[in-house]
Amino acid sequence: METGAYANPAQAALALRRALAGDPGNRTFQLGLIELYRGLGRLEEARALAESVQAAEHPEGRRLLALVYAELGATGPLLDLARAGAEDLAALAGTHATAAGRWETGVALLGLALERDPGDFASGLTLGKALVHAHRLAEARDHLARLLARPWPEPSRARAGFLLAVALLLEGRLEEGLPWLENRFRMEGGPRLEPMPLQPWTGGELAGRTLLLESEQGFGDVFMLVRYVEILAGRGARVVLRPLVGTEGVLATCRGLDALVAGRSLLPADTLRAPLMSLPGLCGTRLETIPARVPYLRVPDEVPHRAGIDACLAAAGPGRRIALVWAGNPAHNQDQDRSMPPELLETFAGLPGIVWFDLQVQAGPRPDLPLADLARHLGDFSDTAYALSQMDLLISVDSSPVHLAGALGRPVWLLLARLPDWRWMLERRDSPWYPTVELWRQPTRGDWLPVLAEMRERLLTLGQ
Repeated sequence: METGAYANPAQAALALRRALAGDPGNRTFQLGLIELYRGLGRLEEARALAESVQAAEHPEGRRLLALVYAELGATGPLLDLARAGAEDLAALAGTHATAAGRWETGVALLGLALERDPGDFASGLTLGKALVHAHRLAEARDHLARLLARPWPEPSRARAGFLLAVALLLEGRLEEGLPWLENRFRMEGGPRLEPMPLQPWTGGELAGRTLLLESEQGFGDVFMLVRYVEILAGRGARVVLRPLVGTEGVLATCRGLDALVAGRSLLPADTLRAPLMSLPGLCGTRLETIPARVPYLRVPDEVPHRAGIDACLAAAGPGRRIALVWAGNPAHNQDQDRSMPPELLETFAGLPGIVWFDLQVQAGPRPDLPLADLARHLGDFSDTAYALSQMDLLISVDSSPVHLAGALGRPVWLLLARLPDWRWMLERRDSPWYPTVELWRQPTRGDWLPVLAEMRERLLTLGQ
């Protein structure tokens, strides 16, 4: 809508309110103001206006009201609106509710959309995602299995298979879920491996063969999955690994690793290749057989910034050393849920006997705590490993330092979003992947404060 000089949304809303006062029946003004209220996050005002002017009597008004209801999580009114509308508002509003994190509302609306059009695969896929996020895993499994029983085209079918993997793995059903995880390579936006003239390892005999392991995702995945190197070496393989930049020093300490290779290093012609994330499935891992003997990595002999780290530790003085990390990789598709505003960590202010250390390498705001700045001494993960070895505890959101600390056998309190990554499963406080990691979970989406308050109480108890 053209607002002339009122390019600022709040100014535009004021202008439209004045315009409506002079022409209260003007539908353009009404709809424009509803949309502006939505953009400003003033959802109750948008709802009140839409209902007062009977916006649902107009197709565009129904659409706007449906989106407002979706963002509010107003499931009942939204279902009534979708059932009464001639156009298919259920799919639109359900998809929008899911994008806004209103999972239960999304489930209800998308279920209605599929009742009307069982062939709407896009709604079916989004319903699967909403069920997983709502922790309705058994329903998600059944729904996604029904989708996959039909001949849908790729890459949408691969996305459904990947969601089924997530639902199964969150329940700890590794044997069933890990094969479905291979769909990540076929779905849109999934990881891709560099083309190479090497045959994939499919789980067969390895004795006397060279096996190239490839990093396909993030640093944390690498630190988590190199635990399988020792197992593969025990099967007679010569295991080599292409590392991510900055991990070389730490990975060189991995038990059973023959060599790190870079670029297009010369390898025997019969070399096999395998993505790291495929190793649990290829090795037949079950929940009770996860290889969790730690440490399987150690601090390397060469630590580039050891002197700076030591000086920082000495200057910080005596006390229980606790490192903090409040944000993961900003490029991660779930970063908004996984990371937290740093000021929330000010919940820990005033705790006695603790020396706080900043291990957050990304630039940005810091919590108002007496933080010793270790982050400026962390040039690569060899430095991080050494810093973690000097800590009594790491408190962190889901991030690569958690995996490195777990691989080193260091104690971690891990802050988890309401729907965590599949490897952390649901409800349990321990991790079968890392014996030294304790899991702390959000009670509701985005609500970190109860978790931090519980941590504060535990720290007080431990300090007595």
